[in-house]
Amino acid sequence: MGCHRFTSGDGTIVGHICMANIYKYDGLLFEYHSYLGPTQVKKDYSQRKRISKGFWDTVSKFEKLTDEEREEYLISS
Repeated sequence: MGCHRFTSGDGTIVGHICMANIYKYDGLLFEYHSYLGPTQVKKDYSQRKRISKGFWDTVSKFEKLTDEEREEYLISS
């Protein structure tokens, strides 16, 4: 999960946001949140209304990868 801090000109923290990592694996784009698990997303990173056929099989294969192997497929954090 990527966490980002926003600061003002003097370095004062004005905001903090954490987002799920976005992966592209086996032709599917999905976010993977450490608490909530996977959610399939579109190219603009909005959630899909319908899950693609084979999504859960792909996620099952993805979950068997090591952390280092998963980083190869990370496109946004």
